[in-house]
Amino acid sequence: MKEFLETTLGKVLLGGVVAIVWGINFISFSELSSGNEGVAIQKQEEVQLSDLVVPEKAVYQYKSNGRDPFSNTKKPAKEVSVIEENKKKELELPALKLTGIFDGMAAISDEAGKTYILGKGEKLNSEITIEEVSTDSVIIGFNKKKFTLTLE
Repeated sequence: MKEFLETTLGKVLLGGVVAIVWGINFISFSELSSGNEGVAIQKQEEVQLSDLVVPEKAVYQYKSNGRDPFSNTKKPAKEVSVIEENKKKELELPALKLTGIFDGMAAISDEAGKTYILGKGEKLNSEITIEEVSTDSVIIGFNKKKFTLTLE
């Protein structure tokens, strides 16, 4: 379609269609503006102020059933228990298993079964750091405490 409109024939046809649409609109608008035909005339009447009636003032009155709809119905005790659970999770060492040691490196598996090969000073995640690697155990640091993992 684009290629056709870029040709001379396409441009001529498009120009013809536009001219026809403009012509039809011009004729329609010129008929509307010529003469008073089709124009509605409204009749105006004078109204006396005493004929106007003002409606009664609407009054809304709140009837309470004893419960405040804007009060907070949540109990803060649940929020405290969630915070305590999060603190417990922070203190618990994730389930880790020392699966092997070679060349000063430790192979450690987490509870998901993923194995990490780490050396002294490297981090398993943002909280667990390998403090020391010996021939049969690894000392890890977690929440400012040290734990020992041994080979099984």
